[in-house]
Amino acid sequence: MKKNKIIVISILILVTLYFVLDRQLFYYGKNDIDIYKSLPLKIKPENRLDFEGGFSLEDEYGFSLISKGECQYVHSEIKLNVKEIINYGYNDETLIVFIEDESGSKYFIEFLKNNDIHSKQDISVNIQNESTSIDLEKFKWIEIKNNESQIRKLELFRNYTLIIISISILILIFKLGIRRKKISG
Repeated sequence: MKKNKIIVISILILVTLYFVLDRQLFYYGKNDIDIYKSLPLKIKPENRLDFEGGFSLEDEYGFSLISKGECQYVHSEIKLNVKEIINYGYNDETLIVFIEDESGSKYFIEFLKNNDIHSKQDISVNIQNESTSIDLEKFKWIEIKNNESQIRKLELFRNYTLIIISISILILIFKLGIRRKKISG
């Protein structure tokens, strides 16, 4: 009976750890469970296969706002061919993505709530050069480009946690089944 309690407590701790790790992976679009609050403007990180553009940020309808490849925004004459999403930052109302285009130029792409009542767009987009002064301290930043190994480690740890949870549940069910047989037998 004492072993069963230890197993149950271990399972609860591991499930909590699993949710914490999965929550961290949400910011990289690699979460398993889709219960987390989205970023501002209902933007959601998504990790796709490399030939589909890899990491992207999508709106609430699943349309890609930014990913590798060509991006053109309404009311903007700038066309960007995104080579790399370096990182992104967010606060309660705004999301900023720092990217590098194919020519090696770097830009900040700012997504904010569109306050123009004549527009049918929910999100307004501002594209600014790297040299533009932005108060970066106002945002919580998520590193994408140079963080691949850390992301893989988190993902691996989360997956191992899930395997251990599954094995622990099977052991608990097996132990309870044997105990029930002994009582009824």
